[in-house]
Amino acid sequence: LRQHEIARADHPLLQWYEANKVSGSKLVPRWGLLQEDAIRPSTEELRMNSRSRSAVLHLFRKHRGILLPQLEAVAYTVLGWPSKKQKDTSTEEAIPEEGEIKRKKKKQKVVSADTEGGC
Repeated sequence: LRQHEIARADHPLLQWYEANKVSGSKLVPRWGLLQEDAIRPSTEELRMNSRSRSAVLHLFRKHRGILLPQLEAVAYTVLGWPSKKQKDTSTEEAIPEEGEIKRKKKKQKVVSADTEGGC
């Protein structure tokens, strides 16, 4: 979803881009999703329907504008940061697969069951 999100006019990265007008990087507006502010129930709705207090309506509108990933790519190159695709994975921990997690949990349950019922 993030790759299709349009930068709102008040987005700090868009304001930075427009203020600096980075040379050699003219971003072309594209079609994407513009996220509106979340809508919550009014006080009258809450009075009439107490279960509506947890309701939140998120609105996305199809809109033409500069995508956030486009802005991020320009900012990363200007600031000299490695792009998200070029991150160093040598320092990251290996993420265990789903089967390994289930086996570890099952072993923990078996061990705790053995220790609880001891004489």
